[in-house]
Amino acid sequence: NLPPEAPEDIFQFLFDIAEKCASSNDFARANMLVKAAFYIPEWQTKKWFRRNLGLVLRRFLDKLPAAFTAVVDITREKVTDKDTLDFLLPYLKAVEYARTGDQTILDRLFPEIRELVLEISQKLPPS
Repeated sequence: NLPPEAPEDIFQFLFDIAEKCASSNDFARANMLVKAAFYIPEWQTKKWFRRNLGLVLRRFLDKLPAAFTAVVDITREKVTDKDTLDFLLPYLKAVEYARTGDQTILDRLFPEIRELVLEISQKLPPS
């Protein structure tokens, strides 16, 4: 039997290795590890999952903005839990806005979320 903290540790371990791969420009391996972190859908409903995923996305944004959009794309594809998607909304919308420049994306958001989306999108490299 696995200890209760094992899933969280495994999740974090996969992203730690993915970050190292991405920083070495091994994006294919980084993407594979990120996808593996989403392999067990039951994790998505856990608070630790949301918290750690938010921290991981922030780390990628701050350290590896070029890899950030790929991680967000995988997240959007693999995460099915509505609460988790709601929690990640600023990241998801920031990538969408950075790609399209569509002002209506911002117009539909609450002011606090809009501010976060703008802050995140300004850190992204041009598409």
